[in-house]
Amino acid sequence: MNEQGEKMFELAEQLKELKDLKKSAEQELKEINDRIGETEYRLSELFQRMKFPTTCLMDGFGAGWGNYATLV
Repeated sequence: MNEQGEKMFELAEQLKELKDLKKSAEQELKEINDRIGETEYRLSELFQRMKFPTTCLMDGFGAGWGNYATLV
């Protein structure tokens, strides 16, 4: 195999590895987003059971969900 053929093979392998890495990262991101959604849902359910208006999370405390711990 000549030099150009070897370079083409190396680049094709690199491309395959990068696509595999991207697919893995996308799956991991999907799982993280699923966990975020589940956690947000559970938190809103808890606030509802406490009769705590969830709107104050976004209005009165400015940063939204980031400051929910100050309420609990």
